[in-house]
Amino acid sequence: MDTEWAADLGLALERHELALLYQPIVDLETLRMVGAEALLRWRHPSRGMLPPSAFIPAAERSGMIVPIGAWTLREACRQGASWQALEHSGSTVGIAVNVSGMQLRDPEFVDAARSAMEETGIQPHAVLLELTGTVLLDERVVGPTLGRLKGLGVRVAVDDFGTGHSSLEYLARFPLDVLKVDKSYVELLGDRALDRPAALVRGILLLARSLGLRTVAEGVATPAQLRLLRGLGCELGQGSLFEDPVDASSLDERLGQPLGPPV
Repeated sequence: MDTEWAADLGLALERHELALLYQPIVDLETLRMVGAEALLRWRHPSRGMLPPSAFIPAAERSGMIVPIGAWTLREACRQGASWQALEHSGSTVGIAVNVSGMQLRDPEFVDAARSAMEETGIQPHAVLLELTGTVLLDERVVGPTLGRLKGLGVRVAVDDFGTGHSSLEYLARFPLDVLKVDKSYVELLGDRALDRPAALVRGILLLARSLGLRTVAEGVATPAQLRLLRGLGCELGQGSLFEDPVDASSLDERLGQPLGPPV
């Protein structure tokens, strides 16, 4: 991103140009929504709707990721609390938010998370903070911060497991709750449980189960993938088979209904 974009990003919060879309996380047996991942977008006045890959690197370099991340967490908590208040959803609908390494290194992040939950009224256990393996490499900073966050009652997920800097060590070392199977593995799943990709996914799921972690398969796009994931024992999933990222209002009336085609 050029310097002009970086300058625009500095004003994006003030101009209310940032927005969140939500992709449902569903129970793979019932196909009902049990949570949603908040996905950041930038409604740029001249360049249109921008995905995170277009501006998050600049936000990281400029330090703007800290206030942007705080806004994202607060807005996601507000929406999660709104869903919890709906009679037909109960308190089972969680909200997942991606957190960067720079946010975790910010000494005020834990207090910002506490304030976001207190101000919105969301139940802490309904908040899932998603971290990448790269973030977890910085044990000196991440360890104490995760301990304080867990003290608030939130849950923590490892995102994109099996790619990049994934490590068995941090699964045992950190207080994690959820493991997300990267979509690159799910995309390779065919119709047979004996395929090599299926064996890899089965191994990841068995590892997660042995550590007491819940599992979410990312990028579920076909009925065949859904059937195989069910057979392998995966609990939750998200992907285009159920719903693409949408505005929160598009999900309000669908919280108690199955998503995706019957399989």
